[in-house]
Amino acid sequence: MILFIIFSISLFSLNIEAGKMVLKERGKKVFLSKRVILKEDDIYIEFDKGFWNKEKGIISGEGEIYFILKSTTSILKGNAEEGFYDENEEKILLKGIKNIVYNYFVKDSTYTFYITGDNLLLFKKSRKVKLEGEVVGIDFEDYVIRGESMFYDDSKRILRVDPLNNLRKKNNGMEVEGESLIYRIDEEEVFIEGNVSGSITLK
Repeated sequence: MILFIIFSISLFSLNIEAGKMVLKERGKKVFLSKRVILKEDDIYIEFDKGFWNKEKGIISGEGEIYFILKSTTSILKGNAEEGFYDENEEKILLKGIKNIVYNYFVKDSTYTFYITGDNLLLFKKSRKVKLEGEVVGIDFEDYVIRGESMFYDDSKRILRVDPLNNLRKKNNGMEVEGESLIYRIDEEEVFIEGNVSGSITLK
């Protein structure tokens, strides 16, 4: 039988758990392994192994990373290859993201976005998310959005894609191109700006 000791540290409001912890340079650097978990009220990140630089205030993780980011009206979850938590700037960077699902709740309804990209950056205090990649994809209901970067403000529930490649509506014949897209989620309004062109078929 192998007994793993779970180390638990409270880092301000963030809690760190790990199966194994190694301290170096008189505790200035900490190596974490054997299922590392970072969590607080609305954040849960799990990874295989990581490194905590206490002087710089940065925690990095690698391996198969699983994360859940919650608010009162939404849940963002998925996987990544690398992760970085900056306690000074209170931001989380996830690289090599995949299987990203964003659910938001309006009254008795749940709306689901399927998101693709390369990197995801979360600003904790402002509840803002930035998604970057060669092609950022957002699929929701019968719409497909493609662009190069996405910015989401959870407090205002506004999604911006800039630059925009195209917006397409499935099974409708609509395909529009422009320089940027703004989607006001609660109002269900989509604004496309800058050299707008394309085709729309009303059915």
